[in-house]
Amino acid sequence: MFNKCRYMLLAFLLIPFVFYGQAPFPSYPEILKKFFHQYSFEPEDYIEWILFAKRKDGWYVDIVDRAKNDSIKSEQLFWSATDNKYRPLTHMHEANEETAQGKIDEYLGANVSFNNYGYERCRYFGYNAWAADMIRDFGTYTGTADTLLEGLARAYSSYSTKYLWYQQGGADDGNDSLQRPLGGLEIPSPARIAMVKKYLDKSIATFKRLQAVDPAYITLVGNSGMKVFNETMHGYMQMLMCRNNQLANEYLDQIPQDETIMALAKNYLSGCEPNAILFTFGDNDTYPLWYAQRKQHYREDVIVINLSLIGFVPWLHLFKTENKLPFSTTTKTFANKLFEYSSFRAKTGEEEIETMSMGDFIKIIQENKYPSDNDVSFNATYPCKKIILQTDPARFSKMSNQPGLGNTIQCNLEDYVLTNDIIMLDIINTNIYTRPIYFTAKQDLFTASLQQEGLLYRLLPLTENTTVPSDISVQKTEEFLDKNLVPTFSFYKSTITAANNFDAAIMDLYATVADHYLAKGMKETAGKWAMKAVSFFDNPGTLLPFATLNISTVLLKTGQKDKALSLLESMAAQLYEQYKKPSAVNFSLNKESASYFIKEIEKILEDNGVKSEKTGLLLSRLADDE
Repeated sequence: MFNKCRYMLLAFLLIPFVFYGQAPFPSYPEILKKFFHQYSFEPEDYIEWILFAKRKDGWYVDIVDRAKNDSIKSEQLFWSATDNKYRPLTHMHEANEETAQGKIDEYLGANVSFNNYGYERCRYFGYNAWAADMIRDFGTYTGTADTLLEGLARAYSSYSTKYLWYQQGGADDGNDSLQRPLGGLEIPSPARIAMVKKYLDKSIATFKRLQAVDPAYITLVGNSGMKVFNETMHGYMQMLMCRNNQLANEYLDQIPQDETIMALAKNYLSGCEPNAILFTFGDNDTYPLWYAQRKQHYREDVIVINLSLIGFVPWLHLFKTENKLPFSTTTKTFANKLFEYSSFRAKTGEEEIETMSMGDFIKIIQENKYPSDNDVSFNATYPCKKIILQTDPARFSKMSNQPGLGNTIQCNLEDYVLTNDIIMLDIINTNIYTRPIYFTAKQDLFTASLQQEGLLYRLLPLTENTTVPSDISVQKTEEFLDKNLVPTFSFYKSTITAANNFDAAIMDLYATVADHYLAKGMKETAGKWAMKAVSFFDNPGTLLPFATLNISTVLLKTGQKDKALSLLESMAAQLYEQYKKPSAVNFSLNKESASYFIKEIEKILEDNGVKSEKTGLLLSRLADDE
């Protein structure tokens, strides 16, 4: 929910000459490709990191200190906007061609949702003062360039956080005493709140200008109308954390009733049992739900908890203060810097621990029973990764009387856990017998204990193999698709449309049901469900999700080969375009990945006796590309 951004810009009077007249900057993927095929970076220690800054006069390569809020240790101009040429860099190693593409993919993969998008859409990006420079140079802009308006709006929004807790990263530049970083439990002063509101209002107004220029303009969360909604809800959230409910409600009241927003909310909330806990992950599965509950009073019984926000001390402090839901971690504990992350450290010999109860795990982290002994911090460690929540079937039957449930919910940890992971586990452990618990997407820690029910995943003590959807799971998903789904696809011509990841989620559901019936030998039923999916997505220009492969396979095996061929050839063409014209909004593909997926499409067709000249042509083009 919070991004980490930066920028720099041009004086307004020079915009027509400089901004529109100069040569286009190379894209972020182009810069990565040029750098990692020419150089490699070997840090002196693990706190060093390399970042790329898109500034007014060109692209810079920065070596930063991650332990000091990405403060710059060295900086070199890599590509100059003055002459449109690359510059040689010093103190760099020669490129390692064997690892170059992996490094490029690492940078694009790690930042695809935020940084990559910022580099693509913002005139300057990737350094501490980007928002201030953007506002200084473009704040009086009155034109209609869509990406410039989006970049300016994002700058206003990012700059507003400098008067709070720096949710989007960056550091105090020392020019404004009101920008001293607040402590996690500090409540901002009225003067700070006034500045936050000033820049949030400018952000919303600028996004509204963008919407007026191009209602169909696509952002990371959906069209420009969706972005206006999300930014207004962002203002609502910020004012709640500032403990100013009056201003929060003023932002909520700005939002007119909208069918798409309510549909998005109902698609999630309608699947919850009464008094449920619903863990969400991003903007589009959180803001519409808040709006539906707090403005339209729909399903107010459900406690919606964003997993990013419960890792952010100011929000967690508010959540704890409101006392809507009990959990054991104290404010003093989660406000402690040592609680930000914990790491796995196995015990050996007789002390080796293979499993631990969820309650005991939470307690050892809260008490820092096994502190790290490294030179940097004394954060908590945990001695095993397999965490068990043992349930009492009699007590749990009040939450679910589903047949065949067991008495164990298993959690499999990684090498690190963060504040939000611990708080999530604490909430689950505390409320397992009082509230049904759901997620809006798969939660990797609970792969063996999640039952898909439409768009939701319910946490249950399951006993069977959850890699194959159960009859109960498929039945509930069918009910959702037939009775509760309100389509809000990205290709609909609505005032507000969500990003196409919602499209992908719905296609996944149809594929799950169709695959289930095909595996049972019920070809006619499988084919009907596959065709239901096609009826939604058989739309020119629609970006086809990867579940198209599953749907097409079902079509091929149920005798609908022409429709399958059409879908798969359209998907292959889209994959090739994503490789040729990379965009931070869509899934990024390198040459090898594009070739792999198109070969998979070709194989699916050939395995079912269908030949495609188009896929062969696309593979030839890929092979010929440098």
